[in-house]
Amino acid sequence: MRRPTPDALALVVGAALCGCVSTNTYAVPRTLAPGESSHTVAVEMFAAQNDCVSRTPCQQGSHEFLLTTPVYVGRRGIVESLDVGITLGANAAVDLKWQVVRSTHFDLAVAPAVAGPFVFAVHAPVLVGINLTDWLTVVLLGGWTMLLTEQDVQVPLSDRNPFHAKGSALRLGAGLDVRIPGLFALHPEVSWLRFREQDGTVPTLLTFGFGFRFGG
Repeated sequence: MRRPTPDALALVVGAALCGCVSTNTYAVPRTLAPGESSHTVAVEMFAAQNDCVSRTPCQQGSHEFLLTTPVYVGRRGIVESLDVGITLGANAAVDLKWQVVRSTHFDLAVAPAVAGPFVFAVHAPVLVGINLTDWLTVVLLGGWTMLLTEQDVQVPLSDRNPFHAKGSALRLGAGLDVRIPGLFALHPEVSWLRFREQDGTVPTLLTFGFGFRFGG
């Protein structure tokens, strides 16, 4: 039997221990009815990069996509147009989603969230839903994220430069919500974070995930 290489073990250990911030929501803007609940399980991978933007020496580094800890998202409707969500994975988060606009073909919601304890963060995303059919929604996301503690990505046993990020970041994202009536929904999603310049570099974090939602 072939033994895992040190590099392969490093990728697995680094992904499991990074405590990475997940910015994917695996949600549509439309809120759940009061008392209704949904459960989503997702697999994620991320890539992190530091881009040098100054003439002074800086650490330029990039990392290939790494799998992270699987993510669980539970949601429950509270009152009309308001539901609450909890996300559990390498980090944890709680959010409140308030639907501002609801129509046949267009939905709009805001979903402020706080995350911790490994990386403390505040998220302020805006979700736009374009309902193409009764079973397919295109989700667009934009907004702002603030990391209150530093996000480090360093693959153990690797000579790659570490990724460091802290402070505010622009966030963009997109996803598809494909609902199979009576069974489950599929929700692929990608999100992009671009931080402000720090120490001569601009950190960027890209996350891709694929979620399976039951209920709701």
